Amino acid sequence: MAKLSHKILVVAAFPLIFELTILSVLLALSARLEIARREEAHAREMAMHLNRLNTLQMERATALLIRHADGQDREALYEESKHYVELAEAEMKAAEAQPDLTASERQKLAKMRDLTAHISQAYGNVTSKTSSADGIARGLLIAGLERDMRSLSTLAQTVSDERPDNVAASRDMFVRYESELRAAIYVAAIISVLAAAGMTYWLYTSTSMRLSLLLENTKRVAAGAAPKGDLEGADEIAQVNSLYLHLHRSLLELREKERALLDSAKDVLCAIDSELRITEINEAVTRLIGSDADDVVGRRVIDLVVPADQKKLLSALAHGTSAQAAPLLELQLVTQGGESIASEWAVTRSADGDYAYAVIHDISARKEIERIKRDFRSIVSHDLRNPLANMRLTLELVAVEGACGAVADEAKEELQNVLGGLNRLLVLINNLLDMEKLDFLPDSVRKVEVSCGAILDDALLSVGALVRQKTITIDCTVDRDMTIFCESEKIVQVLVNLLSKSIKQSTVGGRIRLFVGENKGQVKFEVEDSGECLPEDQLERMFDRQSAGMDLAICKHVVTLHGGTIGARNVQPRGRTFWFKIPAQG
Repeated sequence: MAKLSHKILVVAAFPLIFELTILSVLLALSARLEIARREEAHAREMAMHLNRLNTLQMERATALLIRHADGQDREALYEESKHYVELAEAEMKAAEAQPDLTASERQKLAKMRDLTAHISQAYGNVTSKTSSADGIARGLLIAGLERDMRSLSTLAQTVSDERPDNVAASRDMFVRYESELRAAIYVAAIISVLAAAGMTYWLYTSTSMRLSLLLENTKRVAAGAAPKGDLEGADEIAQVNSLYLHLHRSLLELREKERALLDSAKDVLCAIDSELRITEINEAVTRLIGSDADDVVGRRVIDLVVPADQKKLLSALAHGTSAQAAPLLELQLVTQGGESIASEWAVTRSADGDYAYAVIHDISARKEIERIKRDFRSIVSHDLRNPLANMRLTLELVAVEGACGAVADEAKEELQNVLGGLNRLLVLINNLLDMEKLDFLPDSVRKVEVSCGAILDDALLSVGALVRQKTITIDCTVDRDMTIFCESEKIVQVLVNLLSKSIKQSTVGGRIRLFVGENKGQVKFEVEDSGECLPEDQLERMFDRQSAGMDLAICKHVVTLHGGTIGARNVQPRGRTFWFKIPAQG
């Protein structure tokens, strides 16, 4: 099977070649007609001029005889003869001026000119004889003149015979050529009609029918149906149809893989039409609510949730956005047994808005973990932190204020140690509770204007027991009147955690430098100790929850909530600096 481009070339080239052929035939016939016409005109013109030449000579001879017999004046006869010579010369020149003369015609016309000149001389001799003796000579000249006249007539006839025998013959040839031209035009018209019909049928069978099948296969593939079959040949139409067949097979394989992937997914994936009915859903729905996927298809999607959540789901379906910006909804699913299950929905809409898609994630396990965390937090807060706080208050009353009377110095020292341990334990409990709180309330910051001196005082008071236990000296550099917008308790907590970290790493009797200053609208806090330097990779990870414990992770989260940054660096040859900075104006 020829390629489609070859067919187009044939369709374009065949009429052109045919028309060129017909044109060449018509031009050839037209040329033959023109030749016949010119030959006819030439024969007619030559015959006319030669006939007139013979006629003039005959008239001249007749006039000579009549005037000679009447004995007319010789001068008058000479003048009349001169007139006939001029007319004969004009006809002779007209005959010689005819186009397309053959060599034979030119030769015979030259002989005719010689004869005409000889005849003119003979006329002159005849008119000059006047005596009786001259009468005998004139008779001889007239006999010679008659002979020359016959020779001239014979030459004229042979010149006329060089072309077609006569004008009638030329006209017959012209009519024949015209008939041949007309027949050629009729034949060309018939052949053109037959060729057009044949090429139309050929194009219809080889192209139009195949294109119709290709179009139908395109619609079937778009509708998800199988194409009708392959097309024979190797042209572009057959190649495109083969691509459609391959595309259909690839789509089938892709749908099988997609179905296998959807059915293996843990989350429920479903498609929803404009009437809020589920058109497709994977097998995960069986594991989640206990209903078969085939039974769920066709149901209204809002029937899957409890009545209290249906309005929320309808709003999400009506205002669905792209997958990147889809909000998460927590809805209660209704199982086949009538129970409710906590689920998280992500609803998106198609580009044309005709379909919506929902991803349903089971969060019942997460909700159970959150419940356990809340219970644990309640236990730690009420059953552990409150008794420890009461114990610390009692020890402070006994050891510091002497509520129970005087305490020996050795006993007071031991009480201070116990009090320091209680403080550290309470710090750990508070960190644990704050970490849980941060998980649930990540944006809970209440900023007010507070002085930096007050923040430092609260922080130093919280770590006072640790400082006394290791006899640490803390050098403070701070403008106490400088203010900052922040949540004071959170920033104090950050400073307490950083100071506690530095105190633990410092040796007994060591020094810690505490600096607070403002630069370019940022208030920077620095805590520098004399502990061991750390590798750079540990410095980068020490504020992560998984690597450095809860205290530094809480510091990073609090500083981030305030729009600031936090970090640490080594101080050579020995020591580390923990720092953070937050906007002064909040």
